[in-house]
Parts: sequence; C-alpha cells; structure tokens
Amino acid sequence: MLIDIGPVTMIIKAVKSGKEYEFEEETINAYVTELLSQLGSVLPVLKQPAFKIKRISGLPEVVKRMVEAVKEVNEEKLTPIAAVAGAIAELVVEEFDNKEFDFIFANNGGDIALINRIDLPFGIKIGDINKNCILPYFLKVKGKGERGIATSGFGGRSFTLGIADVVTVCANKASVADAAATYIGSSTFVESDKIVRRKAIEIDPLTDIPDELVVVKRSKLSKDEIVKAMEKGIEVANRLLALNVIDGFLILIEDRLHFESVGNLTLEVKNGDKRCKNKENCDYN
Repeated sequence: MLIDIGPVTMIIKAVKSGKEYEFEEETINAYVTELLSQLGSVLPVLKQPAFKIKRISGLPEVVKRMVEAVKEVNEEKLTPIAAVAGAIAELVVEEFDNKEFDFIFANNGGDIALINRIDLPFGIKIGDINKNCILPYFLKVKGKGERGIATSGFGGRSFTLGIADVVTVCANKASVADAAATYIGSSTFVESDKIVRRKAIEIDPLTDIPDELVVVKRSKLSKDEIVKAMEKGIEVANRLLALNVIDGFLILIEDRLHFESVGNLTLEVKNGDKRCKNKENCDYN
C-alpha cells in the first residue's frame, strides 16, 4: 500500500500466514497525518541541536524517538530532524503490527522499518539517484526481530554536508539508522575546487541547519579525493559500529564502494555472487 501525504511517501506491506495483508488506507492516512501534525506543533524544538533538548517527557512520541536517536548518534552535530523519516516509519510499523504478522515493513522514502518474525530474508535494492539507476548490488537482511535500514547521500531529498552518493546503514531501529546515515554521509567531505557549497538557509529559509554549508554541486573527483572522503566516512561509521549503535553500513562515492557489517547483513550482486569483482574499488569486510 502506498501512502502519500505531504512530505511522507511511504509503502507499507505485511505478510500473515504466507499471504499479503490488506490494510485500511484511511486508518493509516489518519495516523500519518496525526504524526505530521504533532511534528508541526513542536517544530522550533526539532530545529535545534539535540544536546540542547534536556526534557522530552512531555513531547509527542514521534519527537521522543527522533531526539533519542540523534542523541545516540551525535547530539552535538545533529538536530532531531535527522531522524524524522525513520521515526515515522518506525511508529507506523509498531502501530499497525497486530503481533500475528510473519513480516511487516514500512519504507518511507528509503528509510525502512521492519519486524521479521519468521526469519524471512529481506532484500534491499540500492539506487544511485545521481545516475538515476539501480546498482548491481543489494543488501540482504536476515534474522528475526526489529530492524531499521536508512539511506542518505548527495542528490537525495535532504541536505548533506558530504559528497557520498549513497550511505546506507542498518541498525536495530529505523530512527537510529536514519540519523546515522545522515551523520556518516555528512562526514564524507573533502576540500576541492570540484565541489560547490552554499549555506543551507540560502536554499531553504525553513531549514534546521541554516548556517551549515551544504553541497549543491559536485564534478568528477580525483581518486585521492574519493579515497579521502571515503576514509572520513568509514572512520565515523566504524566508531558507531564499535559502540553498537549500528551493525552495518555501505558507502558509495562515484565508482568506489565500501561495505562492513557485524550483524545479519550481507552485500551481494544480482547474480548471487558475494565476492567483489573490482578489488580496487570495492571493499568487503
């Protein structure tokens, strides 16, 4: 089922006893509309760095999830809006899970929340929005339980401070995965005359990061520039891995790909081969 309300474009699907479950569209629409209303009611709170938000007990649940997620990732660098899409997907799954589903997921514009009760393998295609194509790789998520997968990067629907084409992160919660993907993606910046940046407020007066320089244009980078940007992203992601905040990540910058996982997450190519065919540009760990 497709839900399209304001900034939310979400696909929700569930399987019960091996058959796809049919949701009531009006009920889901009403719930998502209420979440958006709650977010709008506290927008000034959402636009400040998470470390400034000390008390969350009186805030709507969706806002609590966002604040908690970014505090777990980096409360000084991120505002709660870094976790908004993942938090909405997370709450939709929880709200409409009847505890009898084999599998349920909500994909909110690439930020995915899911609950898997029968260990049904879940494949995730990886798209490169700058090349308008699906990459020949996909992520396979295994294991029962709640999961979150989120993607960020240059050319996406949100601002980024970095130059990575794709950053995909897997975590226990979609809100955390969303915040982590944003943070890792923004860390992949290198100084270069091939990169153009502008203050976010010049592009969007309502942005939550008005004074940050966001990447608006990027020409083809040198190999050294790509390597440096990749190393920055890997360093940040590995810190989150070590802290058990995330359990897997993928970074793509032009033709160079890096993937690591400590959980039930694998990267495969479409023909099922798990090996990397280009050893120079693709690292599997």
